[in-house]
Amino acid sequence: RRLAAALLHPPEDSAFWFTDAEGYADPIKKRAPRKPHRLAPQSFDLAFAFDAWCRPPRAEPRHRLRQALGLDLALREHFARTDAARLGGVRSEDLDPLRSRLRCSACRGTGEEASHPALATACRVCRGSGFGRSAAALEDRGLRWTDLGKQSLSSLRAHFVESPGVSAALIEAEEWGLGDLALDAPLRCLPHAVRALAPLVAWLGRGDLEEEIREIRLGLALAGLSSLELAPILSRIERLSTARGGLEWRDHHPAFSDLS
Repeated sequence: RRLAAALLHPPEDSAFWFTDAEGYADPIKKRAPRKPHRLAPQSFDLAFAFDAWCRPPRAEPRHRLRQALGLDLALREHFARTDAARLGGVRSEDLDPLRSRLRCSACRGTGEEASHPALATACRVCRGSGFGRSAAALEDRGLRWTDLGKQSLSSLRAHFVESPGVSAALIEAEEWGLGDLALDAPLRCLPHAVRALAPLVAWLGRGDLEEEIREIRLGLALAGLSSLELAPILSRIERLSTARGGLEWRDHHPAFSDLS
């Protein structure tokens, strides 16, 4: 009887129910069968979310390399201190292409023309800079603000060698093999590996990250790169893992063991 009572009257949160329609367990009073308790079906997403797993998070494909490297604010503040900017009353906020009064009126600061939903080309008016002609007067030792985005990271490193706030990330980027890329290159047009490497470069450019660096997890860190581009990246990752340890990359990227 105790067994029958336990089977027929389990706790409310139980996943199993037993019925006794014939009433054998309780001959005195026939009980109505209870409705079996069923758990709701659970859906599982089999796709691996690299953006949520990576640390630091991968940069978004809609961004440009400048934002992924964390150089946007540093460059705006640097040019806002130039003589031409002070004379014209240009502040750092005025060099944000999406909010600036100096932005291009044709593309509204995006630097692109969307002639087709799946195709974007450089704006013919501002030639991709996102700014109007008035912003061309802003320059730093011969480098104009409107030409900044077309420069390679290596050339910018040489130009800003005396500006630590800007050069730190540029030095790291060149050592990671990204020196030939243009500052404003859209990430959607670059190898997938850049989306993971560029935020890591920005982290390393900040300096003292001894504790945070132990938790780095890179996703697709070689995707889209040629064999000639892998050598500097592999050497940098090997150096990081030797110096600090704890980096999660070798177990998730079997190609590393073959190439290193």
